[in-house]
Amino acid sequence: MAVQAIAWYRGALAYSFNYKWKAVRFIRSYISTHTYQLLPAFARHLQEHRLEEVARQQLVLAREVELPALKLLAAYSDEQLVERIRHSMQEFLGLLAEGKATELIELSLERWKADQLEIIGKFELLAEDIYLINYIRQRAFRLFIPEFTTDIETVLDLVDELDSFFTGSTTAATNTYIGMLKDRIARHEQELLDAQRIARMGSFELDLQTGQSNSSPEVYRIFDIEPGTGVKNYMEYIHPQDKERVAASMARAQQEGSYEVEYRFLKGGKLKYIWARGIAVFQNGRAVRIVGTVQDVSLRKKVELELREKTLALERSNESLQQFAYVASHDLKEPLRKIATFTDMVLTGIEELSVATRRMVQRANQLAVHAGRMIDDIMAYSTLTLWGERQSVSLAEVIGEALEKLQHRIEATKARIHFDALPVVRVVRVQFGQLFENLLDNALTFSRPEEPPQISISCTWLQEGDIQHYSLPHADRYLQLSVADNGIGFGQEYAEKIFGLFSRLHPKTEYGGSGLGLAIARRIVDNHSGTIFARSREGQGATFIIILPQ
Repeated sequence: MAVQAIAWYRGALAYSFNYKWKAVRFIRSYISTHTYQLLPAFARHLQEHRLEEVARQQLVLAREVELPALKLLAAYSDEQLVERIRHSMQEFLGLLAEGKATELIELSLERWKADQLEIIGKFELLAEDIYLINYIRQRAFRLFIPEFTTDIETVLDLVDELDSFFTGSTTAATNTYIGMLKDRIARHEQELLDAQRIARMGSFELDLQTGQSNSSPEVYRIFDIEPGTGVKNYMEYIHPQDKERVAASMARAQQEGSYEVEYRFLKGGKLKYIWARGIAVFQNGRAVRIVGTVQDVSLRKKVELELREKTLALERSNESLQQFAYVASHDLKEPLRKIATFTDMVLTGIEELSVATRRMVQRANQLAVHAGRMIDDIMAYSTLTLWGERQSVSLAEVIGEALEKLQHRIEATKARIHFDALPVVRVVRVQFGQLFENLLDNALTFSRPEEPPQISISCTWLQEGDIQHYSLPHADRYLQLSVADNGIGFGQEYAEKIFGLFSRLHPKTEYGGSGLGLAIARRIVDNHSGTIFARSREGQGATFIIILPQ
């Protein structure tokens, strides 16, 4: 029986395509011109008895015709897709059953234009999807016609109504799609023009044969010229000193295909700096036009010129300051050296000094030496950025040199210093020598009186994912150096304060130093685009950690 019904249904469809119904389907393209007699009842039948089967059949047909939209739904299982189709068909068939075919299509189109589709964005659907979705629904509906009616005239009328409805639906959807695309293109064109106006950049197409150009509105605003101005008239306003260079760039573009030049444009007493670039289009081996952009870079040039002048002024000022600092430090240190010398002579040459007098002279000698060291540290801090270029340096050698300078203090404190095999890195050698000297000196200074200092220097390599908490530039890898000691330590709340200028956690009478050692260390690390920080607990030593991009 089922086979006979299918054969009969196919014969009915052939009949509909071969006779008057074929013409009727094309004439009745829009739904509003057609009154549906059978479609509402058929839709109600599908909604009440075959909703699940209609949904599943649509998914089968969608895969059969390779509906492009399915690629956007790859994350959903077949059951999830069937459920979504079934939910959609519930409303779809319901409106058809109420005789609201026109309202159904209008509602669907409004949702589409408002980007209210459940899963897919309105511009994710392709033109092919629009046709195929209606084709799939129409085929799925037709499969259930034999169980709705066996009267051939009724079948043909129902087929005609389905064809009319889905043809109208496809036509309306296609028109909507075209309209949305036009709106989108127009909006993008306006956005492009707005962007050009904001950037003071325009686009042009220059016909090399006629000398005429087709340009965006911003080009005419930039040059303050009328649309259609020829190249000859335009060239009149190029700065006389730049005309030859512009012409040479244009000629080179016609040979090599690339056009780029910066020049001055002088019109109405206003001077502008223009940056132009483009490509030549060739036909039969000959350049016929140039397509490109022009930008008014006058503001940038003004800033560049001002910056250049300020830089030169700053360089002259820095040079003067360096000369002043050198002279000042020399003139300041000279009397300090004499004070230290004279006090030494008093202490060694006069034996009859009282205890109080000798103590005061010794104190004066210590202050003179301390003041001299402070002047040296201030000079070192202020001139850090002037020291040399980066080069490949063995950190082991740098640390060895720092240990030699501190040898007397190391021996006096009986310090033990250990460091791992250290790599060769690109740094400013003098600065890194100062860095390790200051860190080692800091560890020796703040050691425990009752316990010899123990200092350990270690290193490891880090990747970019390991340093996300620090504001460091991108690099292939990062070197982490650690300098740990067993000294008196400090509260972690002071971990940032200790790097400040002249910062002290203890009185000068207890621990010496200028208060600049760690500030110099931080500045050296900053000069190398790295970071330095400290971890410590009071009475449990301190660890200084340096991370450098390499």
